[in-house]
Amino acid sequence: MAKLKLIVAISHLFKIQNEKTVKILDFSDTLEIKFLPEPDWLPAEKKRIFHSGLGLVEAGFRDAFDEITPYLIENDVGLYSCDLGPSAERYTRNIPISPVLDLDAILDGIRQSVAFIRERFPGRLAVENYNYYPTGLYEHVCRPDFITGTLEELDMGLVLDISHAAVTAHNLKTEFLDYVKELPLHRLVEIHLARPTFENERRALALDAHSAPGLREYRWLEGILGLLKNDPREIYLVVEYYRHLARLCDILAAAREFCEAHAPAIFSI
Repeated sequence: MAKLKLIVAISHLFKIQNEKTVKILDFSDTLEIKFLPEPDWLPAEKKRIFHSGLGLVEAGFRDAFDEITPYLIENDVGLYSCDLGPSAERYTRNIPISPVLDLDAILDGIRQSVAFIRERFPGRLAVENYNYYPTGLYEHVCRPDFITGTLEELDMGLVLDISHAAVTAHNLKTEFLDYVKELPLHRLVEIHLARPTFENERRALALDAHSAPGLREYRWLEGILGLLKNDPREIYLVVEYYRHLARLCDILAAAREFCEAHAPAIFSI
């Protein structure tokens, strides 16, 4: 069974060193950096991985990657991840403001950006699944066959965002695990955990809310582990909660407890 390794995501909450931020870093020996320059107080001995919120097809992606390349090399970053897609080069919020691209154009943009990265970065490359909204920005790129085919062709890992998968499944009117089963889980390197918001009397669609994960999200995570029961790899787990520093310590403590309770040696008893 796959083993989960808890990783601390360095968001804007960590810009200032204080008792809480220092305590939170004790949850992991590895930090996921999300912006540069990173806070200058972060311990040098902690390993770094890097996650970008940009997509491979976005205008300006390659220029942005060029800017961070020296950091990736100097800090021996072993894993770089970003978004797969999107379906337009420019957008605001979830709305395209440039033409929606066809499948061939999306694939061409992805291939060019991946080649660009690999000319400059020797580490592992992984891409994150999007959340589907019917705005035109997510056509093709949320389909499991597209994700699988692209990752296989370009030999990339999968960052499975649970909230994005739940939003996509809901908005496409399918079940969460039915959707996840179709993804290339044999390429899974990292899981993002957060709580989405589902439709109600005020909302017509499910939305990625980056709220604190609860029982439902941990049940989904258990379901994913069930799909990986014969997989011995180590998978990174990143909790994507960026609102209140005071809550983050308890949220990560719960995530660590889950990881420890589902360690292979314990699970198999």
